[in-house]
Order: sequence, then C-alpha cells, then structure tokens
Amino acid sequence: MCWLESGPLPDWIAEDADKRFGDLAEAWAEVVERTREISPRIEDHELRALRMVFYNGARTALGMLPESRNCSHFEELMGKRWSAFAIHYVLPFMRPVARPVFEPEALFAETAAALDHQRGYWQAGVRGAILCLRAGVSPDVIKDEIEAVSEEVLARRARAEKQTNG
Repeated sequence: MCWLESGPLPDWIAEDADKRFGDLAEAWAEVVERTREISPRIEDHELRALRMVFYNGARTALGMLPESRNCSHFEELMGKRWSAFAIHYVLPFMRPVARPVFEPEALFAETAAALDHQRGYWQAGVRGAILCLRAGVSPDVIKDEIEAVSEEVLARRARAEKQTNG
C-alpha cells in the first residue's frame, strides 16, 4: 500500500499529511474539536449522527482498499460507495430545513449543501482509517472499533424506540 503515502486523499482531518492516529477514536476526537471550533453551537445529537457518517466512511475505506489498484481507482470506488450511502442512508434521514422553502432550486441548494457537509465527515473517516493503518494499527482493531460504535448506535436507537412506545 505504498501509494497511500503520496495519494491525493482529502486533508480535511489533518493538515499534516504525515500525521498518525493511534485509533479511530483519536481521529474522531480531532474531527469533533475542529467541528466545535467552526460550529460552537453544534448539538450533541448532530455530532452523534455525524460520527456514524465518519465511521461508515472508515468502514467503507477498509473494504475498498484491497480491491483498489491505485489511489485514483480507490477514490473512484469510494465515490460510487458515497453515492449509494447518501441515497440510502443520508437523504432519508435529513430533517426538513428550519424555514419553508418553496422554490425547487432553493430546496436543491439546501439539500446539496447538507450532503456536501456530510460528505466531509465521510471523507474524514476514510482519511482517519488510512492514517491509522499507516501508523500500524491492525485492520482488525479498526473493524472492532467500528463494530462497537455501530452496536452503541443500535442500542441507543432501541432505547429511544422503547421510550417512545412504552
């Protein structure tokens, strides 16, 4: 995987291309810190949702790396995966904008901006996973961490549904 050392991957998560993370949680903590600097009023529930987009990007990157021939092919594969993820997992759960929007062009612009925002977290997850791999973190350790986050989200969702129904 030597092509990872110099590939044109997004620098959203770390300005230093040689930065290493000990695990994905450390990478996510940096994303949260940067997000709070940019958007100090971001709500915890919004961060939880974005955390799942981040970790899904990491999960997808781990799956695509063995199939990729080079960096541009990797990015092409990831682009296709992002499109599917956005259609099936992001768009259905996007909340309506706070103000009424009647013009189709304005609604499209709002949706495109929200998707672009989420894509930043997806790319940060991809970069976080790659930087962890470059630091020597085992793919199995990263997969275990992703699985733990997924289980946490499912448990939280089950508790929320139980409170709503009970």
